[in-house]
Amino acid sequence: MLLLYALGADRKTVLEDYMLTNEYNAQTLEFIRKKAEAANMPPRKRDALLFMSGGVVESYMANAINTLESKYGSVREYLFEELGVGDMEIKKLKDKFLV
Repeated sequence: MLLLYALGADRKTVLEDYMLTNEYNAQTLEFIRKKAEAANMPPRKRDALLFMSGGVVESYMANAINTLESKYGSVREYLFEELGVGDMEIKKLKDKFLV
C-alpha cells in the first residue's frame, strides 16, 4: 500500500490491488468461508478468520488509510514524516518501478 501511494496510485487503485490477494488465495479462502458459515460464525469473526488465513478484508485496509489520513493529512505525509521518504526517494522509486 505504501509503495503504491509513493508511486502515485490513488485510493481506489490501492484498495483494488489489495483485494486481488483474495483472488490468488481463492481456493483456501472458499474452504474457510464454508467452514465459518457452517459454524454460523458472525461476520466480524469470519472476516478475522479469513484475514488470519491469508485473505484480506477491504475495511481493514480502508481503516488503515483513514487512520493515516486522519493523523497525517495524507498517506504521502506519513511517508515523509514517519519514514523519511522525501521527493528524492519518491523519484528513485518511480524511476525503478515506473519504466
